[in-house]
Amino acid sequence: MLNFILKRLLVSIFVVLGVTVVIFSLVHLSPGDPVRMMAGIDASDEDVEALREKLGMNDPLIVQYFRYLNDLIHLDLGQSIISNKDIADEIFFRFRNTAELAVMGMLISAVFGILIGTIAAVNRNRWLDKTLMSLSITGISLPSFLLALLLMLLFVSKLSLLPASGRSGSPFTAEGFRYIILPALTLGISGMASVARLTRSSVVSVLNEEFVMTLKAKGLQRKLILFKHVLRNASLPILTMIGIDFGYLLGGAVVTETIFAWPGIGKYAMDAINNNDFPAVQGAVLILSMMFMLINLVVDLLYGVLDPRVSLE
Repeated sequence: MLNFILKRLLVSIFVVLGVTVVIFSLVHLSPGDPVRMMAGIDASDEDVEALREKLGMNDPLIVQYFRYLNDLIHLDLGQSIISNKDIADEIFFRFRNTAELAVMGMLISAVFGILIGTIAAVNRNRWLDKTLMSLSITGISLPSFLLALLLMLLFVSKLSLLPASGRSGSPFTAEGFRYIILPALTLGISGMASVARLTRSSVVSVLNEEFVMTLKAKGLQRKLILFKHVLRNASLPILTMIGIDFGYLLGGAVVTETIFAWPGIGKYAMDAINNNDFPAVQGAVLILSMMFMLINLVVDLLYGVLDPRVSLE
C-alpha cells in the first residue's frame, strides 16, 4: 500500500508540472496582448507598460515560468488584477461553498443512482427497468443549464418554495438547505443518471456469475446476497464513476454556480474570465486540477478496500 501511494505521488508530481505548463501558457497563448486585456481597452500605454512591469512579463518566458513555479512552491498564487486581493485567500474563502455543493450533489447522485440502478437490475427487462433506464437517458441528455432553468421554473416561479439564487448560512440549517438544494439537484441529477445506468449494468453482470447461483442454492436470503455479495463485487466501476463525478463537482460546476449565483470556485473562475483576470483564472484552474488528482488517488486506494484481489503493490 505504501509503495503504491509513493508511486502515485511521484507520478502526480510530473502531472502537476505538466498542468503548470498548460496553465502558464493560458496567458501567452491568448489572442492579442494579454496585458492590455487585463488593463482594459481604455488604459493608456503607460498604464499597460506599468502593469506589464508589475507582472514581470517583460522577462523571457523561461524566466517567467520558473518564477511562477517558485511562487507556487511558496503557496503564492499572486494577486487579482480586479480586486487586488490575494488569489489564494479568495479561493480558500470560496472552497467551502464549492465543497458543500459538491458533497450534496454527490450524495444525491450516488445514493439515488445506486438505488435506482439496483432496482432496475433486479427487475431487468421488465417495465420498471425500462422506465427507470428511459428516465436515466433523459437525465443524461439534459444540459445542466436547461435542467437548472426547469427546476427554477417549477420550484421558484410556479410553487414559490425555494429561492432562485445565492447562499444563506450552513446547508445543515433549514434556511441554508433551501438555498443549496436547487443547485445540488442540478448537479446530482445528471450524475445520478450516469451512476444508475452503470450500476444496473454492473449488478446484472454480477448476478449472472456462478457464485451467485451457488449462494442461492445454499439458501441465503436474497437481500443478503444482493447487498453483501453482489453490490460489493459490482462496486469498482461504480466507485470510479462516482470519483470522476465528484472531481467534476469539486471542479466548481461553473455553469451551475453561475446560474444560481453560488459563491464558489466555479463562479469565481467565470467572473475572472469575464474580467480578463488571468492570474485569478490560473489560480482557480490550478487548484481545481490538483483537487481532481487527489480524488483520483483516493479512489484508487479505495479499490483495495472494496476488493482485496486488487493488488496495490
